[in-house]
Amino acid sequence: MERHQRSFFGQKVGMIFDSGMWNDDCSYFTLMRKKENGTWEKPSNGEGKRIKVNLGELVMMSKVLDGTLDRFSTVHSFKEIKTSISFAKNANKTGEIWMNVNKYAKNLRSPETDILRMILKHIIKEKIVRATVPKKMEQKPLIA
Repeated sequence: MERHQRSFFGQKVGMIFDSGMWNDDCSYFTLMRKKENGTWEKPSNGEGKRIKVNLGELVMMSKVLDGTLDRFSTVHSFKEIKTSISFAKNANKTGEIWMNVNKYAKNLRSPETDILRMILKHIIKEKIVRATVPKKMEQKPLIA
C-alpha cells in the first residue's frame, strides 16, 4: 500500500482524509472552505487547515463512528499553535458526525460516515500490522 486518500465535499466545507505512506504511523485530515468568489481554499497555498492524527486518535474517531462513544476531543500543539479538534455524533440527527477543527466544521452524513468508518477500520488494521512486522518483511505487501 502506498497511501489511501478520500475527499468529502459539501457546499461550503470540504475535507480530505489521507492515510500517509504505509510506513507512517499517522494520518492527515485537511479541511478547506469555499471562498466568497466560489473557489475553494488551496492547501498548497497555505489555505485551509491540515491536522496530523496518530493511531490512537484514529481509534477514538472510529469509536465515535461505531457508536461506542458520543464524542472525542483533543488539542494539538505545533510550533506553539494550539488546534482544538472534536469529532462527535450530531445530537439532532441520527447517523451524522460533526468534525470541528478550530474554525472549520464539517458535517458528515450517511453514506459518508459509513465510508469513513470503513476506511478508518482498514487504515488502523494496516498500520497495526505494519507496526508489528519485523523490518525485514516490510517490503512485502501484507494486506490485500
